[in-house]
Amino acid sequence: MTDCFQRCLVIIILFLFGFCYSESCYGGSLCTEKNATLDCLKNNFDELYMTDYNLFFEILEKAKIKATSCKSYIYTANFLELAKYGLTNAEFAEYFGEVIEELLINNPKCFFDSALIVDGASLKNLIYKLQSPITDNDKKIRKTFEKYRMNKKYKKVINLYFNKKQAEK
Repeated sequence: MTDCFQRCLVIIILFLFGFCYSESCYGGSLCTEKNATLDCLKNNFDELYMTDYNLFFEILEKAKIKATSCKSYIYTANFLELAKYGLTNAEFAEYFGEVIEELLINNPKCFFDSALIVDGASLKNLIYKLQSPITDNDKKIRKTFEKYRMNKKYKKVINLYFNKKQAEK
């Protein structure tokens, strides 16, 4: 009987811990109001996606608009660093892939200047995503990289793209 009691007690404690780990113990949802930021989304990527899908994409859409306006390379780089998140989330990967492809094609200087700022893991994932585009923009993407190939400022980004492409052949 004591063994059964101990198991039940453990289950109850785990249930209560799980319950208190949820939003109800911390006074509300993740990333709301002043915290509805790209950084909050990054810090709570999977949990926010699973618990508040609409808020997740609302934050993402606002971040996309700011990032693609290219008023700040730092903010655009912050958005591009999403390349290291949601690698197994197909819906996010499709959304993100379409955004970065369009950014590269429509505003390559903004893309390249921002890509120079991102961390190494994000840059590698970003380039990988562009090597296997979501849309049918493969030729436009390659043409854009070729156009900037001789620009020494963007050498790090350009070489990463072409070196991986050469390895595939």
